[in-house]
Amino acid sequence: MKKIIKSILVLIIATLPALAEVEWEIGMGANYGGILGITANYDITDDIELYGGLGVVGGVIGTRYYINDNIRFNANYGMNGIAYTSDDKLYVAAGFNVGADYIWDNGFSLGVVGTLSSKFINSDDAIELDIDKAGDDYTPTVLLSVGYRF
Repeated sequence: MKKIIKSILVLIIATLPALAEVEWEIGMGANYGGILGITANYDITDDIELYGGLGVVGGVIGTRYYINDNIRFNANYGMNGIAYTSDDKLYVAAGFNVGADYIWDNGFSLGVVGTLSSKFINSDDAIELDIDKAGDDYTPTVLLSVGYRF
């Protein structure tokens, strides 16, 4: 699954510039593929855009619906959690997310993202972490995202 997501993200990012003008956004949080990431955004209509991005430890692919110039709703699949253990292992969780962002006129945005699903994807022994049993007993989480569009 991880290879499929990376392949789709690379394909989207590679082909978007040929399709139309792409806007770029950098940020932190689930909307940007994790800890720190960048997204390529492509307008389908005046109100809807597709986006894909890569972060330091993950990726994201999704869509946004703009209610007006300052408020947008988003839905995506991507990195939405990490766990770093005392024995220096890093586990990455991915899943479906929905949320809303407020965008200021200067390009900065602040978003609230709810995770609908999450599962550790890079290790078979992630269950040893005993964090929601690696997605088996998943509890929805609310996350923040901060970004800047240029």
